Amino acid sequence: MKNTNNNSEYTEKEIKKTISKDFKWMKKEFKFIHYDPETLLSVKNNIIQGIYFQRSYSKRAVCITFFIQPLFIPENFLILNYGFRMDKLIKGQQEWVVLDKKGINKITKYVKKIGKDFFNSHDSPAKIIESAKNKKYKYIWEQDSWSIYLCLAYCYAYEGKNSLFYDMSNKIKAFFEGKDFDWAEKRISQLDNLEKSVQDGKQKELFDKAIIDLKQKLKLK
Repeated sequence: MKNTNNNSEYTEKEIKKTISKDFKWMKKEFKFIHYDPETLLSVKNNIIQGIYFQRSYSKRAVCITFFIQPLFIPENFLILNYGFRMDKLIKGQQEWVVLDKKGINKITKYVKKIGKDFFNSHDSPAKIIESAKNKKYKYIWEQDSWSIYLCLAYCYAYEGKNSLFYDMSNKIKAFFEGKDFDWAEKRISQLDNLEKSVQDGKQKELFDKAIIDLKQKLKLK
């Protein structure tokens, strides 16, 4: 028997059904696929764009996160580092939205208003660079975060902005200085490889491999 308790957590099956039924327009407008029960995404110009419906542990509510992820940055899985929760741009908006008729209408309104602009202004490496420069989404690009620096460094290299790439690469290495983390060493090694590829004019080969590898890991076409 289906659990009808409104205070219980959504199951994966229930959230997928709700998204498919009440937000199917997103698939058409943004060319999204239903990647997993809680995530809709598409790929444009080697940039993943997506919406994540994070389930709560009470009140059958969700928190909406808009995100992007360049395929040419070496990763092993889908990440939400380059994005924001819907409530970031809505004064007084509660973080968790109950998926009743009112909540669905609210999410629809703000995805059309905010999500569309976000995806359109971050659908290529060049636009990501421009967004960081004009600071429209400053709560993303002004974070003192190695992941944000990494995204910009790779976009600079991808677009052939080598001087900006080297500056950002040095900034990342300074950020990691004195931090004894295996993953930090891995990132520095990846940056060293990218620096060498840029110097040799072979960064496209490195990016092409990263794109193929991540698509395979995420099982994307």
